[in-house]
Amino acid sequence: MVTAEPDFLFTAATDLPIERDRHIALTVNMEQQVRQLTLTLTPQGSWADNVAAIEASLAGVAQAWNFDTNQPTGNPATVNPRFEKQENGNWVAVVRLLGITGNEQYLNVNLSFDNGAPDIEVEISGLTTLLADFNADKQTPLALAAFLVFTTTEAGFTATINDWQQEERNITAE
Repeated sequence: MVTAEPDFLFTAATDLPIERDRHIALTVNMEQQVRQLTLTLTPQGSWADNVAAIEASLAGVAQAWNFDTNQPTGNPATVNPRFEKQENGNWVAVVRLLGITGNEQYLNVNLSFDNGAPDIEVEISGLTTLLADFNADKQTPLALAAFLVFTTTEAGFTATINDWQQEERNITAE
């Protein structure tokens, strides 16, 4: 498990020949190495207003980065996005990541309810396609949104995450 909210990290590197007894002016452009990902879940259905908490894990995250090769290193890790309920009823989590790695990225969600209903685990939601280019454009935040759909069944109810979409948002780094 790695932290889901590291501070923003910038790096720079250059090769420069040094000549004896000379002063050299040097400017090196820094590159952002951490990208912000915002996940928004919009509950829909008869149980939407009863969601008390959302706990989640996002798998397929880079736990280390080789800045010389600009590639993730090590095995894929997992982070726990912290979802917070917004005034409009949506649940939003913001994570900052070095990148993604591995063959698959997915979100696993556990829901708790305020009316005594049992906690349920939502089907694993694949994000692999939407995060395929995540490592390429780290200075641009990425926002993804999906519907958390509740369906009543004979045994109670189920929940699924449907239709992940990339959102156009202006997100500023703090």
